[in-house]
Amino acid sequence: MREGGPLKLWERIEHVLDAYDAAGQPGPETFTLHVHDGGQHLRHWRMPALSLPGP
Repeated sequence: MREGGPLKLWERIEHVLDAYDAAGQPGPETFTLHVHDGGQHLRHWRMPALSLPGP
């Protein structure tokens, strides 16, 4: 596998998947989406916040 660019995207994906598994693979109803001037963040109380790209 080869990565390029300013972000280690695959590393970030693996981190999110590991956190999701460690949280017991929670369903979508347990997440909240926070939208504000600073961006969009998907949150779950047992996982780190995930920043989402804006429109």
